[in-house]
Amino acid sequence: MNNFFSKLKSHKKPIGVGIVVLVIGVGVLIWFLVKSKDDSTPTRTPTTRTPFPTPYPSPSPKIECYDLKGGRQCKPGYRSRDKNPKWWACGKDCVGGKYLTDVGCNCSCIPANQCKNA
Repeated sequence: MNNFFSKLKSHKKPIGVGIVVLVIGVGVLIWFLVKSKDDSTPTRTPTTRTPFPTPYPSPSPKIECYDLKGGRQCKPGYRSRDKNPKWWACGKDCVGGKYLTDVGCNCSCIPANQCKNA
């Protein structure tokens, strides 16, 4: 260990030069990372507009719905879009049936007029 420190003391370059080289190297690395991130962003945002506007909006597709059996029911005017809805806390704000959700924590009870078999 003594040999290491004696070589370090006999080194000709001042230690400040090493720090400057290190700071410049870090600066170049940061510039490269920022530059590569900028190159990955698209130059033009994609559009979602249709080439020709439709005169009337197309009706939304109807959803297959189910009548629930047992104690947990949707409110009147609502039907479940899941055969076996979950009773999870993430559904505390669900309007059609509090706590009734699918596995993705989406509210299971939807207005009956959105169902195929209303």
